[in-house]
Amino acid sequence: MKKMLFALTVTLSTFAPLSGAHAATEPVKWICPPTGPTSCVGATTTELIPLTGDTIATTYQPPAKPVADCFFLYPTMSPAKSWNAPNRVTRSIRRAVRAMALPFTRTCRLVVPVYQQVTSSHLAVAAPTAKDRAAIEVAYQSVLRGWRAYLKVTPSTRPVILVGFSQGAGMLSQLLRREIAPNPKQLHRVILSELVGGGLTITSPRSVTDGLAGIALCPHIGRIRCAIAFDAFTTQPSAHAIVGRPGAPWGYLSAWTPAQGSQMACVNPVYGGRLSGPLIPYLGGNPYTTYANRFRAACERQGGIDWLDIRQVDVPNFGGHRNPMPSLDPSSDASPTGLHGESWGLTLGNLVLSARAAVSKWDVRP
Repeated sequence: MKKMLFALTVTLSTFAPLSGAHAATEPVKWICPPTGPTSCVGATTTELIPLTGDTIATTYQPPAKPVADCFFLYPTMSPAKSWNAPNRVTRSIRRAVRAMALPFTRTCRLVVPVYQQVTSSHLAVAAPTAKDRAAIEVAYQSVLRGWRAYLKVTPSTRPVILVGFSQGAGMLSQLLRREIAPNPKQLHRVILSELVGGGLTITSPRSVTDGLAGIALCPHIGRIRCAIAFDAFTTQPSAHAIVGRPGAPWGYLSAWTPAQGSQMACVNPVYGGRLSGPLIPYLGGNPYTTYANRFRAACERQGGIDWLDIRQVDVPNFGGHRNPMPSLDPSSDASPTGLHGESWGLTLGNLVLSARAAVSKWDVRP
């Protein structure tokens, strides 16, 4: 029987409630600080499981002095009953961030602020209310404080890659529109944005007033000052999808109402652009399990909707003993979230390589 592929799930300690008034005065706290000692570094190992035969392990060491930073915002994790998570670091959230983002330290220094995200108890699955939008603003302001604190302690010439998943991607799209794009010096430092599962929309022609502030979508991997963004499904998102369609409920996390005629942002993390290619999944934690040519992805467009279409590749049964291969959940076709939860692990290896290519391009620029 095929082994089913499940999304990375994170169990965190219960947070105490936090009032919006108190949130405005909260100091910046770091999971991975931009200066000084950090636990967010270390060797990463991938274990490649071939179709048959022994597992092939490869270990990557982080550079002693990385030349770039990866500013990472994690997805919805807080189970608190309050609208916004408190400004607190726990062992559970540290472990979750390491599991999700440690592979980026092969290229960059990992920088992760705590942010007062909207909690899982209060994520809107229908039209957002005034309370929902107020909670999003609290979350954004905490991200903004973290970003500005980061800028104060790092050289103005140091490049940074923005990396976010789910609510984290929505927060970073706000940061791009509201803070970074209007500030040329900040915008020049951002050499790549990787925004996964954020429900981000763009306009045509591109404009500073669209969901990504007019920042170009990456036409190919290795291009700098562009964005990789997508929402993953196994088929066209249904009319009931809560992410992946313009105006879908979870799009409110980016605090952006798409204009009529907007389309979903879709860049394939394999090559950039839209062409089909093999994914490099990093599943689980360190060591990460990976498979060669088991999944492929391409940006598809149907009925005016764009999405990253992920398919598993079934190889012929040639007989003999085969290693177990993961499979996509067949219920994904009918799910209102598609492959939202699975998309991070399925594309993580490609995102890491894309970040490395961007830093290499920046490092050899004329």
